Amino acid sequence: LDSCQYEVRPTVATYANAMDVSDPSNFPRMMELYHHSFDKLTNEVTGFSLSDESLLETIRTCKESTDYLLDPHGAIGYAGLKKHLKAEQQGVFLETAHPIKFAPTMVKALGEALVIPEFVQDLMAKKKQSLQMKFDFASLSEFLLGLDIK
Repeated sequence: LDSCQYEVRPTVATYANAMDVSDPSNFPRMMELYHHSFDKLTNEVTGFSLSDESLLETIRTCKESTDYLLDPHGAIGYAGLKKHLKAEQQGVFLETAHPIKFAPTMVKALGEALVIPEFVQDLMAKKKQSLQMKFDFASLSEFLLGLDIK
């Protein structure tokens, strides 16, 4: 971090892994949002991580105390928010995945399997599709604007 340069490191499997991608970090995208100013980014953004054991405990205790089921990514955000908020502050954390996406981790956290919701079953039954395109905004924009969405 002292160099303010981002270097891709090998992916390390954890309970919170979302996918097997070669560069799973959002750091390059965050730097773009802050116009490549590391000082601006670090002034407004704080990082937080949990060990696998703490992640499982966070999921378990949140479910027991609030009846809310965190996904592993949300558990990290929730724990980080709780750690960094002052008593008079309120905060928001966002979850972007359904806990069923992390079914094996959820079993480890809760001691039981989750019921797969019908909408997820419907998604899983669909044919997987992918599209190769150039790695630039213009190509993505052209594709999205060309979709016939009704």
